[in-house]
Amino acid sequence: MEENETIQDFNVTEYTERVLKLEHRYYQEVTVTAVNGKCPYGHRVGDTFKVTAMNSDGICGSLLQGIFSPIVSLHYGGSLLWEKQPGTFFGRCLEGGTVEVAVKRVEQKE
Repeated sequence: MEENETIQDFNVTEYTERVLKLEHRYYQEVTVTAVNGKCPYGHRVGDTFKVTAMNSDGICGSLLQGIFSPIVSLHYGGSLLWEKQPGTFFGRCLEGGTVEVAVKRVEQKE
């Protein structure tokens, strides 16, 4: 509800549609760039996943745990200060860094 709206003006359906539109504005494309040794979960170089703050698209829990917080930042329009290109970052899984990934924010097409 906006500051200038009254309770009589509040439309739950319109509000829900507005929130969902913003929620689905971006997804993060996660691409496996290296596998050092053998990944116990089967990830391979070139695997690509379409990830949001609510959908892991089949990424194993170990990799997701290692990259989830920055994914949420990207998903809601933020960037990581230490990365050279806004809307991107590089990460590794928690299985000793076996799997390395490049992540970039992608705006959904309407």
